[in-house]
Amino acid sequence: MGFLMRRVFIALLSVAIVTLAMWIAPNVTFNASALMEAVIKSGKGLL
Repeated sequence: MGFLMRRVFIALLSVAIVTLAMWIAPNVTFNASALMEAVIKSGKGLL
């Protein structure tokens, strides 16, 4: 049960990070690609 809850929490956290990145990216155009790379790398690390 704890494992399932952790998976759900990680999934929600990943969605929140991606949403935040999508919101920040247009405002920080010079750093958008680096930001998305960081999000993808952290996402792969969590899976």
